[in-house]
Amino acid sequence: MITFTPFGSGLLIYTALLSAVSFVLWYYGLKYNKACEISIYKFLIPVFGAILLAILIPEETMNWFIVIALVLVVTDIITVNIKSIIR
Repeated sequence: MITFTPFGSGLLIYTALLSAVSFVLWYYGLKYNKACEISIYKFLIPVFGAILLAILIPEETMNWFIVIALVLVVTDIITVNIKSIIR
């Protein structure tokens, strides 16, 4: 049986709003940029997801494997965009 606490209900509403805002921002970004240029930023979803989980859920901890994975994701995003950064 599922029991909803006020904190759990708040997190559910927060994630629903976060999803809605992210879609609005994504389509707003597509309005002014090419899809191929901004699609690499979708890889930031697990980065922010892991960080927000560690902040909002006390039982969730950041271990070295997660930190290394997040650093690798950010490094890959920088590597893919290095030509536009240098210009």
